[in-house]
Amino acid sequence: MTDLVVVPTPVISPPYDEVIVRYQGPWITVETLTHNGRNDRIQRPAEDAVPLFWRFMIEKFGIHPSPSGAPPDEELAGTAG
Repeated sequence: MTDLVVVPTPVISPPYDEVIVRYQGPWITVETLTHNGRNDRIQRPAEDAVPLFWRFMIEKFGIHPSPSGAPPDEELAGTAG
């Protein structure tokens, strides 16, 4: 099992909020662990992983995917003219 842990940048000393994605065969679990205890967890079929991940990123950190789906740094490089 492999976990993905996402924290806001710049990374500060703990405590900090984090979003954790876990694959537990055929399920994906996405959870938020917060320093104030307002934790949240959702488990869905693995094929829902990407939309569920972005839902948490938008709701918890205010981070949105780029319009093209490219990583944000590549998105910015593509618009430089």
